[in-house]
Amino acid sequence: DGTPVLAAPTIAGRDVSLVTGPLGSAAHVLAGTLVDDGGHRAPFRINLTVGTAAANGAVLEIAKNISTSGWTTLTALDSSATVSVPPASYVRPASLDFLVLHVKPAPSDAASVGTGVAPASSIVDVTATWHSTGVAQHSFDAPIQVTLTDQTGGSGVPATYEGGAWRTTPRLEGTTLPAGWADGFYRDASGVHVLTRHLTLFALAAQHVAVPSAAIS
Repeated sequence: DGTPVLAAPTIAGRDVSLVTGPLGSAAHVLAGTLVDDGGHRAPFRINLTVGTAAANGAVLEIAKNISTSGWTTLTALDSSATVSVPPASYVRPASLDFLVLHVKPAPSDAASVGTGVAPASSIVDVTATWHSTGVAQHSFDAPIQVTLTDQTGGSGVPATYEGGAWRTTPRLEGTTLPAGWADGFYRDASGVHVLTRHLTLFALAAQHVAVPSAAIS
């Protein structure tokens, strides 16, 4: 969390143990650099959240490093959303830097979602940041899946925050996002699935409103 871990690590074969001291209810990061006898260096990061979905009145974030070799899946602590990132979603730079996925739900209200879009769920803030700089990556090469828990009985339509305003996402004819589309959704028994090439805020709207197309050139 930006404070040096003063206790020396315990090394046993391939295992390294570090004592952090007491950690309060919050999202925490244990990070550093691994160096071998040949001088090769590589960063590491362990994300952990201490506490329940709502600790001390605050909704907690959960985070996970995004893999470049397999799917990365992360579920919000209140189970309002599950985010799955494919391995081909971005190009890892030569610096060995990597992206960290963050999922944080927050209570919504009519004012926060916007005129004409009545909220039907928590707002879920989905972000991906570079480990070394904390700078957010907003666009991706392959669609990311954000599955929202639908408590509307099937009437909820996903909305996304883009360009300073909320808009609803278009319905897909199948389960694949067409080339040139920024996002789209389909529904099944497990929830409302938003396929998106951008990360931002997501929520379910209780009513559908006329919005511009999500297609991009």
